Parts: sequence; C-alpha cells; structure tokens
Amino acid sequence: MLDIGCGWGWLSIIAAQKYGVQVTGITISEEQYKEAKERIKSHKLENLVEIRLQNYQDLQEKEYYDKIVSVGMFEHVGAKNLPLYCSKSKEVLKSGGIFLLHSIMAMFEGETNPWIDKYIFPGGYLPSLREVISLLSEFDYHLLLAESLRFHYAKTLDIWHKNFLQNLDKVRLLYDEKFIRMWSLYLKSCASAFRVGSIDLFQLLISKGTNNELPLTKEYIYQ
Repeated sequence: MLDIGCGWGWLSIIAAQKYGVQVTGITISEEQYKEAKERIKSHKLENLVEIRLQNYQDLQEKEYYDKIVSVGMFEHVGAKNLPLYCSKSKEVLKSGGIFLLHSIMAMFEGETNPWIDKYIFPGGYLPSLREVISLLSEFDYHLLLAESLRFHYAKTLDIWHKNFLQNLDKVRLLYDEKFIRMWSLYLKSCASAFRVGSIDLFQLLISKGTNNELPLTKEYIYQ
C-alpha cells in the first residue's frame, strides 16, 4: 500500500500492525519524515513500513501498489496539479487496484478564501465533488463509494479548538497573541463552514479501471 501524504505515520503503522500490510509512506515534511521514522523504529515495524521524504510527483514505480490511501493531502496540491496527482497515482497503482481518497471539498467551484490562502494553507485548493468525480473519470478511475464525514470533521474542529484553548500557556511559549487569535478564528470558522455545508469532507473509494472481483456489498468494510 502507498500512503500519499503519510503525515506522522500513524495510518501506516496501524495498517502494518493490524493487517500486516507492507506500506510505503511518503511526505515532503522533514519534521514528519523524522518523527514517522522514529515511530516505525519504536514499534519495530521496519520490515513492513518504509517512510520516504518524497513528493508524489517523483514516484517512479509502475503499477506496483495494490492499494493507495491519501488522507488530507489532495486539497493541498493546488488546482493546476490535480490532473498530475491523478496521473501519478494511476501510474503506480496496479490495474484494478483500490484507492481511498480522503479530502475536504467545496460545494461549488471557486477561488480559495483569500484569508485561508494567505495565512493557513498557501497554494491550497478545495475542488467540488462534481469537479473531482469528473476528473477521476478522465483517468479511468471508477467510483465505488462516496461517504460524507462532514459532521465528523465539524466535531473534530470543535475538539481541536477546545484543546487549543486549554493549552494556551504552552502555545504562548511558541507563538504570539496574533497567531492565537488567527488560529482560533480558523478552527471556529471552519467548523461553522462544515455545519452550514459550504464545505464537506469526503472519502471516495475508487478503482483503477473496472474491478469485478470486489464483494457485492460494502458490509466487509464495517466488519
């Protein structure tokens, strides 16, 4: 399995621990790379999990991975790079392989909020669901399941904000009051945006080409 944007490594670790999956995780963050490597070592999973400091654009494997997962990374590649992202993921995934794409998406196409673009996620872009589905079709990706986690993410943001406020003494050791106001506004405004439905969080389960070997129902996912 390939984990595109593996973050601090926990998804890769759980996949290896619980299911014995051979995982390659990639990130462009040096801090995440170092921490994830240490976590892999501390859990004695070096034989199952490899973490790379690598951009998805530089992947070289051809039809190598059985599965791909990408959580919270797609919305950061930028509008112009969405086709490249689909092209590279298709290139490294085996025919019939399964891809779980987890991403925040907007209700309608449009420009990124200028405040978010300047202070929070420079260069990011939230595509609409219909924009993504249309794009995936161009690369012979077939939609198997679309699940909205909008309520879940609003609650997640609420909890992040609560934890943030409860740890302001620690935050102030690293950041100033301007940052604290800005980050609080970001967390609360995004929670509101999810609740009113202007943005959503989707998990799209897709296959490269058609895959007629999958179970007829999705019951296996919840077992």
